[in-house]
Amino acid sequence: MSIRAYAASRHADRTVIRRKIREGVIALDGNGQIDPEQADRAWASTRRASRMGQHQDGEAGANAATAKIAVAAARLRLATAKFTTMKERYADRAEAIEVARAEARYVLDALRAAPDSEAADAFAATLGIDGPTARAILQQFVDAALLEVGDLEAQAVRDAEMA
Repeated sequence: MSIRAYAASRHADRTVIRRKIREGVIALDGNGQIDPEQADRAWASTRRASRMGQHQDGEAGANAATAKIAVAAARLRLATAKFTTMKERYADRAEAIEVARAEARYVLDALRAAPDSEAADAFAATLGIDGPTARAILQQFVDAALLEVGDLEAQAVRDAEMA
C-alpha cells in the first residue's frame, strides 16, 4: 500500500506517516510500499506509549504518566461524587410504592373513623345539634368523599410507580 493510501485509510496526515518511516517505526518493503498490518502494529504501540507518557525519557515521562493518572483519579472521584449525589436524590422504587400505599391507607382510615371520633362531638357542639345527628351528617359526608376519591390506595401506588 502506498504512503498516501495508508495515510488516507488511517485518517492520518502523510507527513506523520513519513516521519514514522524515517524514525523506523513503520517499515517499507522492497517496492517502497507499506505493509498495513506491520504498520498498524508498530504505530499502535507507539501511539499507546505516547498517550501514557512513555515516549518521554526519565523523570519527564514519569511525571507525565503520574499527571495523567492523577487526572484520571480526579475524574473518577468527581464521577463517584456525582453518582452518590444522584443516588441520594432518588428513593428505592419498592420503598416509594410501600410509602404511598401506607399513606393512602392512613388517610382513608382517618376519614372513615371521623364520624365515630371526638371530631363528631366537636362538630355537634359547634352546630348545636345532638351527637347522633352530627354523626349521621359526618357519615354522609365521608361516604360522598370516599366515593369522590375512589380507590385512593391504588391511585397512590400507580402515581408512585410512574414517578
